[in-house]
Amino acid sequence: MTLSRRSLLSLFTFVVSLSLVGFIVSKFPLHKLMETFSLIGVQWIMPIIIILFGMTIAHITRWILMASILIPHITKIHLVINIFIGMIFSQTLPVGGDAARIVHLTSHKAPLSNTLVTLLFDRAFAFAALFSIAVSAFLLEILLYPQSPIATSFSHLSTPIIFTFLASITTSLLLIIFSHHLFPLFSQHKNPISKLLYQTFFGLHIFSKHPLLVFLCFLCALVVQILACSIPLTVIFFAGWNLQPLSLLTAVATILVIAYLPISVAGWGVRETGFVLIAPYIGTSEPQALVIALILGAAQLLQGLVCGALVSPLNLYSLSKNQSP
Repeated sequence: MTLSRRSLLSLFTFVVSLSLVGFIVSKFPLHKLMETFSLIGVQWIMPIIIILFGMTIAHITRWILMASILIPHITKIHLVINIFIGMIFSQTLPVGGDAARIVHLTSHKAPLSNTLVTLLFDRAFAFAALFSIAVSAFLLEILLYPQSPIATSFSHLSTPIIFTFLASITTSLLLIIFSHHLFPLFSQHKNPISKLLYQTFFGLHIFSKHPLLVFLCFLCALVVQILACSIPLTVIFFAGWNLQPLSLLTAVATILVIAYLPISVAGWGVRETGFVLIAPYIGTSEPQALVIALILGAAQLLQGLVCGALVSPLNLYSLSKNQSP
């Protein structure tokens, strides 16, 4: 992607987020939101900080495991720095964290093709884990609470959702199994797309030789996304709101799947709009739903800022370690 196209995409996501956040927040008087915030207290802050710490550890673990296959010469300290660079850009700024991570890794002599494929797989693991949580929660909602608002309103979608989920799993497994037949088809590198497909299928072929590592990467991704979904559950628990946890989990996971798409800045706007729209289905008021969304966004913002603040100290530590006799 050229610099001009990347700039236009960043501008588009910024406009989308700003417009949606402005529209949603303008629907509710500021004093109403502040009143809702005051009702939930502050007891949830420390548990959420612990959750964010767990998310960061699991994310780092997944990234180190994945990098050990395609970019094994990158040291662990630089892989941690790379994760933190991605977080500061993806969760706080209207620019791509992946682009910043690519620049960082290639500056440490990581092959561009291997870097792109590793980042692609990292994103795929995260999305697959989040999608699995959303589908599982939705199906459990229908089975266990068939009279709930979500079940009665969206049960007709269960068949296409199950089909899409199973088709995704089957396609992924087939691509992994037959990757050793697929990557030679694009070995001529006639154009950038063929080159990317070659590197992708070759990367799948390499990953297929490490099934335990692939399982551990997916497990780490599941932990990250489960912890992310638990942030709203933590808020309502300490707030004392009488909401059905499974309905909230279904809603949160579904909204996060949509917010994960690259159409906004760190999900801002999309996340808040989704929570307000889903409020009647989870048994909460729109101001309460908006407050939950804002807290979730603020938690991700805090994680990005803290991790970004650690980049310079980690760089200094790495330099001092390299210069020591």
